[in-house]
Amino acid sequence: MEDPVCQMEVTEKSPYKSAVNGKTYYFCSKECKDKFDINPLKYLR
Repeated sequence: MEDPVCQMEVTEKSPYKSAVNGKTYYFCSKECKDKFDINPLKYLR
């Protein structure tokens, strides 16, 4: 799967994740997760 912020490849083992509308998104880093959490709609297609 792909980090929605930076498009890096990530797995479900990543400790960085957020849920939006019942779907879980995984991130490569805390920085990407923090950016996503501020404005998730910016990164969702």
